[in-house]
Amino acid sequence: MINWTTKSLMVIGCWFFVLGSLQAANKEPFSNGNRFAAGDTLSAQTFVSESEFSLFIAEELKITESITSLNMQEVDSLHKLLNETKKVLIPKADLVKFLGFKVTSPETKQVMGQAVELSPKNRTQRLTLDVIEGDSFMLNYVVEEGIGNAGKIEILLNQVSVAKAAAKKRGKKITLAFVASETGEVEIVLRNTGPLKEKGTIQVHLTPRAENVVVKKIRSVVLRKELVDAQVQDTIFQTVVDERVVLTHRANLKGNSVLQKQLDFGIDNEVLGFALFFFPYSEKDNLQVSRRETYREDPLEDFSVKELSGKSFTYLPEFAFPELSVSLIDTQRKIFWSNGNHPALEAWKVSPNSKANYAFFKTKQTLGNGSVQAKFSNTSDLYDLDFGLKIISLTLKKFTIKQEVDVEGFEETILLTIL
Repeated sequence: MINWTTKSLMVIGCWFFVLGSLQAANKEPFSNGNRFAAGDTLSAQTFVSESEFSLFIAEELKITESITSLNMQEVDSLHKLLNETKKVLIPKADLVKFLGFKVTSPETKQVMGQAVELSPKNRTQRLTLDVIEGDSFMLNYVVEEGIGNAGKIEILLNQVSVAKAAAKKRGKKITLAFVASETGEVEIVLRNTGPLKEKGTIQVHLTPRAENVVVKKIRSVVLRKELVDAQVQDTIFQTVVDERVVLTHRANLKGNSVLQKQLDFGIDNEVLGFALFFFPYSEKDNLQVSRRETYREDPLEDFSVKELSGKSFTYLPEFAFPELSVSLIDTQRKIFWSNGNHPALEAWKVSPNSKANYAFFKTKQTLGNGSVQAKFSNTSDLYDLDFGLKIISLTLKKFTIKQEVDVEGFEETILLTIL
């Protein structure tokens, strides 16, 4: 629950302080940061106190009177967010919500606590911990009652001796405080200087340095959405035939030894091509496809789109059908593909990766309409043929849509960071 009265008084009090500071500052520098321009960063400043930060906000936004319309719950949330995440990007106008902002005070925490035992034989023990420049820590080393006396402690920062302490005569405790002058590794060296075993406990409490607020002015790219007419096209894969075909031998007068399929491409879309694939039906569940990359999950569609673009390849399994006669006939009643051969290619082009039992046919010119007749005949007088057949067509559909496009612009934003 937020105490609105107390919170409001705090902001008003801070505001009066800021106004008074503005009048006295006479536009003197109010931070210890350096202005610089690099990339999209227009300037950067570091503030070592909350009052300097509030003074900057008031001057930056040219505020000359008290602010009474702030949503205090939102202000609280923003302050909490910055303290927790250490980084917030806001519009410049939202700087006003950080008047009176206070950086959370660093908390002291125990970073080491363990037993120590130094015998007359092994007189030295070394312990390490990492610190950041400005961190301060307090070390306490206490020897158990009746077991020797505390000896000496030396502190090394990045292998350089920076602090030492020794117990007074017959002392049982050593206390040593230290502030890290640079970031690195601290090594605590404990030495037993007496003839008896030394057994005790060492504890180290660390207090992080106070954090500063860093303000960066950033020129950010802003994208505005606009609706425009756009011509788009899409490749449509349509399965024309996908079935099991059984052709009886020619001596079976009651059976059917011939299958004919009419492939009509329609008039709405531009025809790109079509593909066919036939295989022993008994192998339906064991078809092995070879490909380095997959454009389409369906193998025949994947084969077709790669043959159309001429990029990469998909190899379908090859099968021999010596008793099967296959013919493709165009709208001029000409056979343009027969058992893997192509005697008359006028409107169609066979792709280079085509085989006797699978092939892709690409149109040589724009084909807005038309049809192809596929004929499959069993030429055997003794054996039936049982095979799977799949034929797909590829057409190009064009249409106009309303499309959102990004229009580039720029705005100045503020990146607040706690370091």
